[in-house]
Amino acid sequence: ITDNGEGFNDKNFDRFVTLFDDTKGFNNFGTGRIQFLHFFRITQIRSVYISKTGEKRLRTIVLSNSFYQQYRTSILTKDEKINSDIAKETTVSFFYPINTDDKSLYNELTTDKIKHEILTHYLCKFCLNKGCIPKFHISRYINEVEDADSLRTLTTADIPDPDFDNSITIPFSTLF
Repeated sequence: ITDNGEGFNDKNFDRFVTLFDDTKGFNNFGTGRIQFLHFFRITQIRSVYISKTGEKRLRTIVLSNSFYQQYRTSILTKDEKINSDIAKETTVSFFYPINTDDKSLYNELTTDKIKHEILTHYLCKFCLNKGCIPKFHISRYINEVEDADSLRTLTTADIPDPDFDNSITIPFSTLF
């Protein structure tokens, strides 16, 4: 999963390592990394971001329960200055599903199924913001090589237009 947002700058990284951080917003409890640890043997996050001083940096975060016995943590990180022509982006990669049933489900995933799930899950938001949705490019990689035939995109053309538009009146009362 790759996006081109602001990335894991110091502020976002601090939120990431703070359990139950609620500064991102309502219903965001900061527990995603816990789920990564429960579902995958290794999760790798590579984030190119701009530091407070304007430097382009690469922060690599690797999560694994197997680190705990040796390092007393499940999160290892590295942060380094990088060449400025590398694009700002964050990529999250999941390796080795822990549960065999999950492994079977992941093996059956196709880019068409993923596109369909994203579209149906976020359909209401997409319809409300049709003129301003992010670009989605869904690709399959095998040993870090993109399978060009599997590339799918989700664009505004995939978002349905309303069948009709009508105003309604909703009566209300005020309690004292």
